[in-house]
Amino acid sequence: MTWAGYRHLIERYGLPCIAPAVPAQAQPVTRILRDGDRFRVPQSVAPGPHASAVDHLLFALRYEGVDIAVVDALAHAGAISDAQVRDAVNAAPASAFGRKLGYLWELVTGRTIEGLQAARGTYVDLYDGDMYFTGDALVRSAKWRVRFNGLGSTAWCPTVRRSRALEEMLARELFQEVTSFAEQARRSGMLERVLSWAYLAETTSSYEIEHEPASGDRAQAFVRALQEAHQAMPLDERYLTELQHTISTHPMRREAGYRGQQNWLSRGGRGALAVRYVPPAPEALAPLMQDFCAAANRAAAAKQPLIQAALNSFGFVYLHPFMDGNGRISRFLFHHALCAAKVLPDGLILPTSAAKQRDELGYLAALETFSRPARQLWRVTWIDGGDYAFEQRCRDSVYRYWDATVQAEFSVRMAMQAMDVHLAGEARFLSGFDRALAELDKRIELPSQTLHKLVLLCHDNGGVLSRNRRKQFAGLMPPEYFDAVEEVVRESFGLAPVGGNEAGE
Repeated sequence: MTWAGYRHLIERYGLPCIAPAVPAQAQPVTRILRDGDRFRVPQSVAPGPHASAVDHLLFALRYEGVDIAVVDALAHAGAISDAQVRDAVNAAPASAFGRKLGYLWELVTGRTIEGLQAARGTYVDLYDGDMYFTGDALVRSAKWRVRFNGLGSTAWCPTVRRSRALEEMLARELFQEVTSFAEQARRSGMLERVLSWAYLAETTSSYEIEHEPASGDRAQAFVRALQEAHQAMPLDERYLTELQHTISTHPMRREAGYRGQQNWLSRGGRGALAVRYVPPAPEALAPLMQDFCAAANRAAAAKQPLIQAALNSFGFVYLHPFMDGNGRISRFLFHHALCAAKVLPDGLILPTSAAKQRDELGYLAALETFSRPARQLWRVTWIDGGDYAFEQRCRDSVYRYWDATVQAEFSVRMAMQAMDVHLAGEARFLSGFDRALAELDKRIELPSQTLHKLVLLCHDNGGVLSRNRRKQFAGLMPPEYFDAVEEVVRESFGLAPVGGNEAGE
């Protein structure tokens, strides 16, 4: 396989980096072909067999986009010198890609390249808007005539490619639908009941994803935090630590601030292979979290709030700043970002954790798009029992600049399912429940508590009261009542008729 661009540089210099999701391959084709996870370029377009690292980097910037983590690794591996960058820029001072190279080189090295000709040409965006979702160009370099227009900041900036799946999903006016739904639910007097369910579903699901019960105190505290998310407090160590205390109610699991020791995620078992993810070392955590928070706090001005919410959520969990509670905080931050962007009616949430719990395999796959290759950048040695020695082989830039396309796709899909399946679905359920109760109240006489229970049992069993349920309630009601409950429940909820009452035995 003949790689070009970033993948070639990673393999040629043994760079501890995550390879691009769609690496460039030099093949005997007549034109550039992009097809899913394949990117083929003619051999006449790719750098030749004796091309320099600078040639491959310029090729990558032109055809593959921007990968700051690879540029940073190249610089600190000594694979390219300042003089080589200077010569490449001076050879074509008006070239957009040469200017991007110079801009990025000074960004990752912190050094000033001397002996440059003045850059010429109009300003160019660092991230091509046809290739990436972008942010506002808040940083401009007059020297390089380059605008930084990433989704984050120059210090923390995941990228999200304009995949067909994302483009199609984001074409839907989801927040307009949510607002219309909330207004309709308010007019029908159902909004408060839907919201109560949504907060409870979000809370219990977020805990159950971690295989922990949402006990009474835990659930109440988490619901309060979700309700307060609409205040959109700025993210910093103090606020995030308060959230950690809310989620980890046991005093022994509450932390004073960001962790001061190495943590890791395990799949169970023994040996180094049991470690499936290693977040940044504790000594690197404070600056990483400071830069993450600064970028995440721009959510209020995000062009695509759902994408920004995904970056905040997944970005936090990859940094894993606490020893406990990181997953639940990360899912909370998805709501925090949407509230900061003010795209949801006050008080409303999209219960995305409920959607994630229904698709836990998809959630795990999205997490592992980054965590699995990042794990390979650590040398883990099993000492004994649950003790390990960790050696970070990569630079911290791996945690600052990463491809978040898959994570964004998953997050947007979960937001839409939260609306379609969970919010709208709960509203439909409540409407059917109210219809069933009203009709049964006319036809049979039973205590309201018993009637509520029968309607729920019948609904959850597909419109049938099983033989065991009929036995359970036989002493409270005559046989014809059971038939009436089944008939009314099926009509009220639009359930298909069934041929008997054996279901759910």
